[in-house]
Amino acid sequence: MQPTDSTLPMFLNGCLGVLGCMGIGHMVAGSIAAGLVLLFLGWGLSVAAVLIGALTFGIGFLLFGVIYVVVWIWSIIDVKSVAERKNRQ
Repeated sequence: MQPTDSTLPMFLNGCLGVLGCMGIGHMVAGSIAAGLVLLFLGWGLSVAAVLIGALTFGIGFLLFGVIYVVVWIWSIIDVKSVAERKNRQ
């Protein structure tokens, strides 16, 4: 198995996470299940932010927007450890 450099997965998580596709970096690093969970979580948070934001005049958008950013930043940090763990195996 070829070693996985953590730079590309971190870059993909950072860039695509802004567009609502968190988890792609995890999939590239070899953690398909975690990548899919993050992908669907990101989509769910985005939809919830829009729907609840519309119903609460923007307050829900701020709440779910902050949660999305926290999960997005965590996913960028986590994908580095995922790639390093895969390299040790």
